[in-house]
Amino acid sequence: MGMTGREEEGILPIPADMIVGMEIEIVGSMGMQACCYSEMLRMAASGGIKPGSLVKVEVPLEETSGVLERMTDFDTLGYSVIVN
Repeated sequence: MGMTGREEEGILPIPADMIVGMEIEIVGSMGMQACCYSEMLRMAASGGIKPGSLVKVEVPLEETSGVLERMTDFDTLGYSVIVN
């Protein structure tokens, strides 16, 4: 499962009876394990992945609080990068 959007607001209906009956395990993760950083950086340097394509907006430091407020309302897309 991925992160939720505006419609879900962080809540997903899940079939609890099926999960328990089938002994399904749900594991969550935010981010990447530090041991994987070198491989990820190598892939970015070689052009294998393009993390810049995820950046949707560059935000001046002075406007940071507004972006954080919009995030709580699920009113942002992609990554916002704070610049000075």
